[in-house]
Amino acid sequence: MFSKIVRENSRALVLVVMSLLLVTFLLSDVINSCSDSSGRARDERLGTAFASAVYTSDVQRADDKIRIAREAGIMPGELAGRIDPLDFHLLVTEAKRAGVYVGRNDLQREFEQNPMIMQRLDELRSRYHLSLDAIYGVIGDWLAVMNFWQIQRDALGASVPRAELAYRNQQQQASVALSVIDAKALISTIPDPTEAELAEFFEQAKNRMTQHTEDKVEFGYKYPDRVQIEYVTVDPKSLQDAVQVRTSEVKRFFETNAKRYEQRVPKPTTQPADPSQPAPQPEFDIIMPSFEEVQERVREDARADKAVQEGQRIINQIRDRLSAPWAGIELGADGYHPAPPADKIESLEAICASMAASGVPVAYKKTELVDATGLQREGGVAMAAMTASNQQIRLQDLMLRVKGLYTPKTEEGQREIFPVLNILEPSPVMIWSRMNPAAGRVQQAQPYQAYLFRVIQVAPSAPPDSIDLVRDKVKADWKTVQAYKKAEEFAKKLADRAKEIGIDGAATEMTELREILTQADAPPTTQPGEFPAPKSNYLAAYGPVAQDKFPRSQRFIPNVGVSPNLHKRIFEIAELSSESPPPAHRVVLVSMGQTQRWIVGELREVRSLYQGDFDVQREQLQRRTGAEEDNKFYAEWFDSAGIRARAGFVAANAAK
Repeated sequence: MFSKIVRENSRALVLVVMSLLLVTFLLSDVINSCSDSSGRARDERLGTAFASAVYTSDVQRADDKIRIAREAGIMPGELAGRIDPLDFHLLVTEAKRAGVYVGRNDLQREFEQNPMIMQRLDELRSRYHLSLDAIYGVIGDWLAVMNFWQIQRDALGASVPRAELAYRNQQQQASVALSVIDAKALISTIPDPTEAELAEFFEQAKNRMTQHTEDKVEFGYKYPDRVQIEYVTVDPKSLQDAVQVRTSEVKRFFETNAKRYEQRVPKPTTQPADPSQPAPQPEFDIIMPSFEEVQERVREDARADKAVQEGQRIINQIRDRLSAPWAGIELGADGYHPAPPADKIESLEAICASMAASGVPVAYKKTELVDATGLQREGGVAMAAMTASNQQIRLQDLMLRVKGLYTPKTEEGQREIFPVLNILEPSPVMIWSRMNPAAGRVQQAQPYQAYLFRVIQVAPSAPPDSIDLVRDKVKADWKTVQAYKKAEEFAKKLADRAKEIGIDGAATEMTELREILTQADAPPTTQPGEFPAPKSNYLAAYGPVAQDKFPRSQRFIPNVGVSPNLHKRIFEIAELSSESPPPAHRVVLVSMGQTQRWIVGELREVRSLYQGDFDVQREQLQRRTGAEEDNKFYAEWFDSAGIRARAGFVAANAAK
């Protein structure tokens, strides 16, 4: 089993050792503490797990190990973000208690089969005088955890009944007719609210956020957490004309990015003699042009690349200047850096104005109070990101990790992966990456534009001070709710009648509703120069519209969207059709609060499934079902609550 684990992680292990060489500046103190076996005199008892005490020293050593594991890339990125040091300690203890060990000799025996790993380990040991046993210990602990998980996973297996259920859910279809009544088509029939109605509606909704579900329409006006930020950036395009590149730099760029300049030349093909046969797939020869043939194109690409680097250099320079007053300040008890004296904090706007006056094309911007959605209107700044411990966070999310909105982890054994910011504390440099159109066939996101920001004001989530701030929206939402209620009345009437005569006849009888939908579909009058409004299809969606291949599993349905309840209710009514006497017409009524629609559906037929079809796909379905079960088990196994429950962890303060 150990060999299987190592084989499955062989690529990761190579990356582990190579990554360790890159992060050795972090490791010497850490590894020493990993092997520290000093007494527990200064320890604090955190609780009990597996009927034994857990001390701060246990969690600290786990913290050091997980730090190495995160920096080196041993742990999958999504796990690295949610396993804290206490959980890491419990996972390792759990594996050891189960008798699952990955010792130094096991690792050495496997690593000796890969000369590159051994060479890297020798370099690491000799160059930095680090304990190889300690490095092996971190790798071995994590592999033991994964080994134990795999043992538990393999015990699950994939059963035929689960595969049959998956086959039914994925393949079964029905023939239905759907009638959709969209509340938006009825808004014109709703009179304006009175001032009292408007005030009452606002009072009910002001302390909540909009949270529609399939079952209800619920508007809200509470503002989310918002911040005002100032930021600076340099568009590389503004630097490109001024950037100069030497011929040696151009040649080096060509050599480094050779695949970008490959040319595909189609090979001659012969058409089949029989015109009914498909034409052969085109094939290509890959031709590598000489440097001289593409020199001018390479020069422009090299200049563009150098402009990107220059833009980042300028932003780094500003960041260093703004960070100087914050340097050396230790985190406070609240998890934030205390602010330096106000006279030491420079104005970012003034710095940018001075640089712009000297010809440096920096762009300074100050936003209004915005949440993540609001910042997206600013363009690339919202998508700029930074990476820590193999995980990425976007600027739109990092800006909310600020004093006044976010509570940092300050408990023993917990640590933040991403920065937390005080007011006016400069952020790390954030990079917006984009696809490079000049890269030809070699397309991948590449770092492009650098951003630096500071939070200058925070506004915690709160209701509006007055209805006047949101009056127009409150009025529109009130009318939408009334239209949704009116649509419900029509839908119930349609469903009741459809159970008697079928949905086609019932929909035809509802002349009042059909007239309203026809008027709603009429194109509105536009003024000269205005773009015409998109054409609606309320009457067509009302139908009824036949769906001959309506699936049991939820999918996008034209005029409906995605409605899990619709699929569930349609097939539920099929299973209830054995009742005596059976209904003349099998009809369901389903709400879609998220989109303010009501759906009336009539089930006409459920298509049969055949054993032979299942048998053909059984092996593939069992593999797929097994993979789905694996993913579910993986998520549950490494969930913090699950880890602590298996360990029987009881915190010391809870025990008291």
